Amino acid sequence: RLYDRPTVPMTTEPATQSFARARVERLIAGVRIGLAAAGLFGILLVPEATRFPQLTDALYGGYLAYALAIAVIMWRRDSTGRLPLVLHVADIVTASVLQCLTTRTASPLYIYFVFALFSAALRWGWQATLRTAAVVFPLFLVLGAFLNATQGVAGFDPNRFISRAVYLVVVTVVLVFLGQHEARLREEIRRLARWPVPAGTDWTDNIREILQYGAGILGAHDVALIWSEDEEPWRYVAFARSDARIERLPPVSFDPIVPADLTD
Repeated sequence: RLYDRPTVPMTTEPATQSFARARVERLIAGVRIGLAAAGLFGILLVPEATRFPQLTDALYGGYLAYALAIAVIMWRRDSTGRLPLVLHVADIVTASVLQCLTTRTASPLYIYFVFALFSAALRWGWQATLRTAAVVFPLFLVLGAFLNATQGVAGFDPNRFISRAVYLVVVTVVLVFLGQHEARLREEIRRLARWPVPAGTDWTDNIREILQYGAGILGAHDVALIWSEDEEPWRYVAFARSDARIERLPPVSFDPIVPADLTD
């Protein structure tokens, strides 16, 4: 049955990946709209929280309109091409500008930097998260120094500033760890889906190839296959090692095959 199994081409894989990336863009677009709307509501509710209320209101209104327009454009588009990268840079620049217009580093607008980190992780994985953090974290420090120099003690809360800087580092570490874990899972699933189909007439080489592939998935040094046939009084043993041969042993060998303390 194993040797007669047909090879099924994975023709749906590119379409599935494109659909998944499109879902990522829709999620990012929805979160961007929510952040823009919440920020605009907060500024209108507490106008004294900004240094230039009219300019900030206009920027927030424009950012909300921009977020809605981008959602329409990206609703059926995936993360390929240059446009997602342009949007990513625009989100970081917008976060920096809005942070400069607030009256203090305790502003909740630093959440836009966290949004940029999550967007990078969803779009491109943990490597992009690290590169984004290498830009976002220095920007946050520079903005803090700028607000401290321009507003003094009244606009600079060192305790909250340090705690939020640490928070950005922690978020980056967690996202990188989750990204690496997700990449390992994807690789394992990919290898399981592309299980080798036996070819040729030498079934001993086919068994060894399958065992080597399974050992790679498990990360095992070696894998053993032990079996017997109904009409033959022999027990066969095969290993994944390239120099190993299939051994034919007496039926009492490896009896029982599974040790008693592992049977459960």
